[in-house]
Amino acid sequence: MPSPITSLCAFCATSTSSSSNCSLSGRVPMGNRIVLCIAMLSTTLLCMALSIAMADDIADAARSVSARHAKAVITVELVLKQQMTMLGRSSHEEESKSEVIGALIDPKGLTVISLASMDPSSILMGSVTSTMGMGAFNFDMQTEVASARLLLDDGSELPARVVLRDPDLDLAFIRPEQKPEAPLPHIDLSAAAEPRLLDTLVTLNRLGQLGRRGQSIGLGRVEAVVSKPRTFYVPTQSLSALFSLGCPAFTLDGKIVGLWVVRSAKTQTNSVKDLLMAIIVPACDIAEAASQVPEVEKAEEPTP
Repeated sequence: MPSPITSLCAFCATSTSSSSNCSLSGRVPMGNRIVLCIAMLSTTLLCMALSIAMADDIADAARSVSARHAKAVITVELVLKQQMTMLGRSSHEEESKSEVIGALIDPKGLTVISLASMDPSSILMGSVTSTMGMGAFNFDMQTEVASARLLLDDGSELPARVVLRDPDLDLAFIRPEQKPEAPLPHIDLSAAAEPRLLDTLVTLNRLGQLGRRGQSIGLGRVEAVVSKPRTFYVPTQSLSALFSLGCPAFTLDGKIVGLWVVRSAKTQTNSVKDLLMAIIVPACDIAEAASQVPEVEKAEEPTP
């Protein structure tokens, strides 16, 4: 597709030709045609400049959000023990190490992550197995967290424990085993925003070990707002959506919207779009769940 400038140049060349087939040349004097072409070209260039300026403004705002909140987005290192059962036979217990993204939500180090990113069985044992017809095989998968560590932005590490799981919201809360020596940077869930359709979202993430766990920023928009039975936001879906689980999303003015999680449920169809959906659970729901989190010494890891 030719650019607007190329099209205008072609129009000007046609307009100023002496061809008798050009009806415009018979109606508009040559001088006026040149002025018209210049005006159209100027308008096009102005629109392009405004678009670039708006894009720069969005980029500046996103960088500002990152500067304010990126240190509260951390990597959580987990050692998991998993065992699968099918047709009454259990596999041997396997231990693996994984890293997921979490958000610090209080100065004592309370961290929230997506439960699905830590424990895939929360998804596999739900809608996926029923949709794929695996229930007849008596398929079961159990995941136990053997250990957890919070890898902070300054390079320090804090041993931690999973203290609460909320499968309905796809959230898990992790708390340091010892109180940090100093308050940690965190996201204030009370300063939350309620975005509208097509509002811009800024997602803060961290790269994996290959990227030295560096900070990263993603931009998207609110594709849908689902209000019943509980409000949640559907962000721009892409191939990277499931790599954003546990990442906080903000508005351009730096207010927290919520956390990227997975929504799954049993439906009456086998449609792919009804299997899994990446959504943003609102900050108010996270805060309500966090209010039920016990202290570490009182916490008991629920049986998966």
